[in-house]
Amino acid sequence: MKKIFFLSLLAFSLTFISCSKTAETPLDSSYVLSGTIADYVTNTLDSIKVTGSNNMDIITPDALVGKCKVSSSGGFSFTLSTPTVLTKNGGEKGLTVSDTTAMVSNACQFYCYKNGIVTGYLVKCNNKTDSITKGLSISAYTYSDRTFTSKGTTTSMQKYSNSSYSRTAIFDLTITKGWNEFTYTVNAFSIGAGYNYMESGSYTSSIVPNLQWRFIAYPSYNARSNERNGQKVQKFLH
Repeated sequence: MKKIFFLSLLAFSLTFISCSKTAETPLDSSYVLSGTIADYVTNTLDSIKVTGSNNMDIITPDALVGKCKVSSSGGFSFTLSTPTVLTKNGGEKGLTVSDTTAMVSNACQFYCYKNGIVTGYLVKCNNKTDSITKGLSISAYTYSDRTFTSKGTTTSMQKYSNSSYSRTAIFDLTITKGWNEFTYTVNAFSIGAGYNYMESGSYTSSIVPNLQWRFIAYPSYNARSNERNGQKVQKFLH
């Protein structure tokens, strides 16, 4: 279920964008983000790096927006800087966006390191595992150069060699200038014949209570591949 959880997480990154463009003038904005990893095992991690990229294999230096050390008790604190690359908002069928000229970042990805290698990622959620279930809520962070609203319902389908993943998403978001936190909640989730996954959920600016920061380790069955990906990430972010 780890890959499925990560697909749901990446949906945050893919929601708003339609075409890429580099922000011409840096915006004066920063956001201090602090927390403690729930049920943290000492020495599991030594640092966290935050990017606005949703690609596990190709991460460029301009995607880095924050980094920090992790304490022995799992505590962390860093300042999210203004992203240098923003993308044009809007363009997804089914959404009514109040200002389609708004420039936004991809939702942040929190990469966890141990001895210079990416070992997993950090998620703010109400689950103790990486499984998707009804009622799962995930918090995400994105940056915008102006205020806008995004409302409506979208549907999407991803097909793979021996499975598929369909999602219906309801949006009721108000994004303000600067850094924003918002929540995605799974309203329904099922697995049909032939590993056909079906999910519906809601995006909202209201933050669900009792969310906790969780470390999600990469699956051991894909350790060699993840180590290779981790080395690619390490190359760009050190």
